[in-house]
Amino acid sequence: MSAYYELVALAGFTRARPDYAIDSVEIDGAPVAIEERGVHWTPFCRLLRFRKTGGEDDPKILLIAPMSGHFATLLRGTIRTLLRDHQVFIADWINPRNVKLEHGGFSLEDYTQHIIDFVRFIGEDWQNAVQGRADRPKGDQDNISSDGRGREGWKDDICAVGQTLAAQDLCSGLKPYMKTHHLQAGVGHYGVFNGRRWDTQVYPVLRNAIQSSR
Repeated sequence: MSAYYELVALAGFTRARPDYAIDSVEIDGAPVAIEERGVHWTPFCRLLRFRKTGGEDDPKILLIAPMSGHFATLLRGTIRTLLRDHQVFIADWINPRNVKLEHGGFSLEDYTQHIIDFVRFIGEDWQNAVQGRADRPKGDQDNISSDGRGREGWKDDICAVGQTLAAQDLCSGLKPYMKTHHLQAGVGHYGVFNGRRWDTQVYPVLRNAIQSSR
């Protein structure tokens, strides 16, 4: 519940984008400095990279923040955990009120093209972790990665259990052995990617799957 209350507090209505405020992470009991840098921009999104000192060769993760009415900084806890073993790239969507009308609309096709462009920019040796949705245009894709690893919370009251399995069925280009599913007991929607159980139970499953696929 602590993860849920923290995220609800952070998701309060505000016109000002909070900072990520990730200056360091603790690894093996010692703080390690973190660099946050913008590496790619469009009128609708900033692609940010977080990397720890000495982490230039760490595997890359592309974190797709949800487009559901709050800032991508809501995922700072997710980023902190991922930084132990990875470089983290996050799609930091710009508040629509700050996008000039001259840039036009933003459709599902535009969203998809952004992700494709980000993948091409990052290059090889990357993994994808989808943490949200673009207003759920074609079903829910919460918590499913690019190679078919699905994660769900047993107590999820936002996305019914089984939706990541359904999303896997849409991934017809993946071999069956590449599709795995993890149902985490004792957590709801937010606990799958933030809080104690994410940190100690969900993340190790994700990390080990990434390491085994390299």
